[in-house]
Amino acid sequence: MATPPLLSRVRVMAAKAEVVPGVMQPLANANAAFNVFNPAIQQSAEVVGREEQGGFGRLKATVGAQLGTVTFSTELIADVTNPAWAMTFLPAVGLGITGGGVYTINPVPPGGVGSTQHTLTIGCYENGLFKYIYGAMGNVRFVMPSARRVLAEFTFSGIWGGVTDVGILTPNYPTAAPCHFVLGAFNIGAWHPKVAELVIDLRNEVYVREHGSAASGYSYAVIGNRRVGGSMTPEAELVANADLYGDWLAGNTGAFHAAATAGANAVYFNAGNLQHINPQEADRSGVAIDTDDFDLLDDDLTVTLVTTATTTVGATTTAGATTTA
Repeated sequence: MATPPLLSRVRVMAAKAEVVPGVMQPLANANAAFNVFNPAIQQSAEVVGREEQGGFGRLKATVGAQLGTVTFSTELIADVTNPAWAMTFLPAVGLGITGGGVYTINPVPPGGVGSTQHTLTIGCYENGLFKYIYGAMGNVRFVMPSARRVLAEFTFSGIWGGVTDVGILTPNYPTAAPCHFVLGAFNIGAWHPKVAELVIDLRNEVYVREHGSAASGYSYAVIGNRRVGGSMTPEAELVANADLYGDWLAGNTGAFHAAATAGANAVYFNAGNLQHINPQEADRSGVAIDTDDFDLLDDDLTVTLVTTATTTVGATTTAGATTTA
């Protein structure tokens, strides 16, 4: 009988927070409760070549440090206070849960006193193959194109677990609509830029700690540094309306707020001080625009998930009852 090929599309990704950092967790159908797109897992093992003496021959190479990387994107869903994607992935990029639906940056690594971070075990079930990493932490980019769904693009680094034959899981997909970058406020201070796309990037620097006494030679990943910021593409405006280049030269800052919405549900991004870093002129279909990189200076980014029918954030209000984030 012919052996059928393994199809790339037939794959499911699962992830679970680790109770003890760096100790792998078993995965099940309940841990595949997200709409994940383009999951990929790669090993980055160190292979050390060994030369023979007296010629150009080679001895058998040896495999050293074994790490791995998982990349994927997922939709922002806000149908419950703490949906699975947020509870699982945000604390593993440094955004810990601090209250109902509120995630704030916490600098204390997993296992530290007062930490709200955790490490992950992440597995990819690929048409019968199972690959995984554990002790993983990572980075996220929130990509917000105007009028379209908002995606969180994740990259996680951890200890490579290997490859075995395991039957594919049955995912538990959320049924709520994803949030879109539409009908939501976006402002920097009093300025409301007209943008085609906004990107928020934590820019985490992830380090997998060496540990010679562990079987893998590693302990678990930590976030050693970050520089929260992003980029945007606002339409060009008169100085009288918005002095982007003047603010850049003067080092002026402004409070940052952006929203992604799906009916009554929303995800809000807030930070105290945005500074423009590198504005450049550009063109979008004949309309003058600027491309602008920015930093969020105070490491105080807050992500708030709201499921009530009314919300007031900053200066923006929608009809109904009021919730302030």
